[in-house]
Amino acid sequence: MLSSRSRRGVAFGATAAAVSLVLAACSSSGSAGSGSGGDGDPVTLRVGWYGGEPVHAAMEEALDQYEAENPGVTVEVSRAAFADYFDRLATETAGRSAPDVTRMSMSFFADYAGRGSLLALDDLVGETIQMDALDPDVRESGVLNGEYFGVPQSAISHALVVNPELIESLGAETPSSEWTWDEFGDWSKQLGQANPGFYGTSDMGNELQAFEVFVRQNGAELFTDDGTALGFDQAVLEEWWTYWQSMREESGAPPAEVTAEGGGFESSALTQGIAATTYAWVQQIVFFQELNEDTLELQPMPRLDGGDPGQFLKALDFWSIASTSEHPQEAAELVNFLLNDPAAVESIGLTLGVPPSQAARDTLDTDESTSEGEAVSYVEGLGEDRVGPPPGPWPRGYGELMALFEKMGEDVAFGMTDVTGSATQFFQESERVLGGY
Repeated sequence: MLSSRSRRGVAFGATAAAVSLVLAACSSSGSAGSGSGGDGDPVTLRVGWYGGEPVHAAMEEALDQYEAENPGVTVEVSRAAFADYFDRLATETAGRSAPDVTRMSMSFFADYAGRGSLLALDDLVGETIQMDALDPDVRESGVLNGEYFGVPQSAISHALVVNPELIESLGAETPSSEWTWDEFGDWSKQLGQANPGFYGTSDMGNELQAFEVFVRQNGAELFTDDGTALGFDQAVLEEWWTYWQSMREESGAPPAEVTAEGGGFESSALTQGIAATTYAWVQQIVFFQELNEDTLELQPMPRLDGGDPGQFLKALDFWSIASTSEHPQEAAELVNFLLNDPAAVESIGLTLGVPPSQAARDTLDTDESTSEGEAVSYVEGLGEDRVGPPPGPWPRGYGELMALFEKMGEDVAFGMTDVTGSATQFFQESERVLGGY
């Protein structure tokens, strides 16, 4: 059943998603502010986000608290699964009816900010929205072309989610945090070959975001500084797809038809119990753990022998304000509440990800034996040997490139094209997509 708040807003079916909030110590006040328009009239704010039921419940609780503290404000909500949410947001934005406050993904951040759909927040940051307590690598994540368009929700990095109990039952050793890609590949294949129907890892070959780690380990970046071209050589992509084709052929990862039947957390190879590890963003261990009886752990991504640190720590989701909002000041006060109010931080927890300030993480005081505690410890334990300088915002067209990467990787996996042919096509299509801006 929908809550009374949900009936006032727009609700959709949803899948689990990620990424978080921050905390109180940086704020002079935990409350949002005036709670009404400058003339004292009541204000209605629409707030939109994507996620699954845990995200919805946490956000509903936080917004109930906000309304209780600010009786002059009525909050309406628009929520959905990731793809559904952005389909709707595109329509709303075109009709100049986007939510006042929206959860914005880095996948589309440059598209929306670049076309003037998001409000520049520079006059509000430091005044209404307090961000001083944010982790340094995270604080500037929402800056595009020198202006703030997003308030970071989380501190996030790449990870392997590992099932040690399954690995032990199959007579293998748990992956080492020091393993190289070659060592990880050999281990995955040996596990799969010794245990038909099981695999060392899920297939990362079609994951553009996992591939970015490999690119950075090779001393390059996924995109040029201006975001108008790819920033790595085609040979790096060919090496990546060749590696994963070998993993499929030698039982290190599931065959293409098995991977194609998966998708979300519920149907992933890890949750099905046929893969011992999977790629994820760190906070997603929380969603995997809810679906797995065995206790899961986090490990860093494999290294490239002699390579650079490939991972980064930054925010990939934000709170943004629509440029068409009739109440930008009140919207900013609500964002500051979600970012800095201790009760809001407690309500949301890690449903949106690992909070991007030490103060917020201390406020939550997560138990290290839980998946939430595992995620927090992982983020706090990443050193310079793993994490390099964060890249800039993903460029406009990133969402289209991610879909192209997945399709062309699948073409390789199913034998429809060879590695070189798919890599050449991806570079050609990327030139078209990125050059269009």
